Amino acid sequence: MEGKENSATQSAPATARLPPDLEEKIRDLVDRSLRQLEENNRCLGLYREYKELTVEQVLMLSYGVYEDELNRIRGRNELQFADLLREARDSKGMSDVDLYKAAGLSKQAYSKVISGKCVPSRETVIALAVALGQGIYETNAMLKTAGYCFLPSDALSSLARSSIRMKQNLEELNTILDENGLPVLGSK
Repeated sequence: MEGKENSATQSAPATARLPPDLEEKIRDLVDRSLRQLEENNRCLGLYREYKELTVEQVLMLSYGVYEDELNRIRGRNELQFADLLREARDSKGMSDVDLYKAAGLSKQAYSKVISGKCVPSRETVIALAVALGQGIYETNAMLKTAGYCFLPSDALSSLARSSIRMKQNLEELNTILDENGLPVLGSK
């Protein structure tokens, strides 16, 4: 009997494992591909939403080139962003005070954003999304509604996306930004 058991265990195929460095390279490639896919989908969504823009303008807009177009789009989205922000705040069960403190914003700045009197900066949108504990897709929606996006070659975008995926809070993200020589988010 023992001979049969040994031959059975010896003939079972071993689970193939990739070398750790190759596995890491594959994960990096998949992550980069997913980030590019997110950017392509975001640009396509922008194009579909603002059909009067050409594809070239949408791509340039995603890199901040057409300021006039961006300002026109932002003007259209002021109330939409405030509505989206209120909805996200309510779904998390946060008060206005909890949210503006968690995002590192002053009461006055937050009041202007939540009332729709101004469109927040890209950095403020990211700070609010992180304070709300939003995932990457929800953060993309918030950025898009305010007329922004994560930029593929931007250090803030890259670090913020990573931080959001790891579900870090604003303090943790700011530590990472500071370590990389970038301005921190919020006024803290």
